Amino acid sequence: MMSNLQEICKILLNNADLTLSVDGVMGIITLEFYPAIYDGVVTFICSNYSRLNFRKSVDDSDAIFVGETQVTTIEDKVSIAKLYKEDGWLEYNQKHMNPVVLIEIEGGAMLSIVCEQFSWQQGTGPIHKVL
Repeated sequence: MMSNLQEICKILLNNADLTLSVDGVMGIITLEFYPAIYDGVVTFICSNYSRLNFRKSVDDSDAIFVGETQVTTIEDKVSIAKLYKEDGWLEYNQKHMNPVVLIEIEGGAMLSIVCEQFSWQQGTGPIHKVL
């Protein structure tokens, strides 16, 4: 399943427009990609997130140009602890750390998300749960 997602990131999501929405009440981040070479949408849904870093220059456009998208599953507790330390988390329990997905997007904005629950969907196809 991750290999399919890696192919989609490489082929479709390296030249796309992106809209981002955050539901603070439910704790869900939704990313909708509109690729230049695909007449449809690719959706990422992230929840139980510990990082949402977003930097974008000021302009009038709500859509964000995406030049590169990388999605990585991290299961190694040392690597997960490193991510938490990078984000300034002072307290975390290494024994109870769950695997995470790291999403990194570069282009018209810089976006980095770390989440414990992640799923994705291409068009109206099935929803693929990664974590």
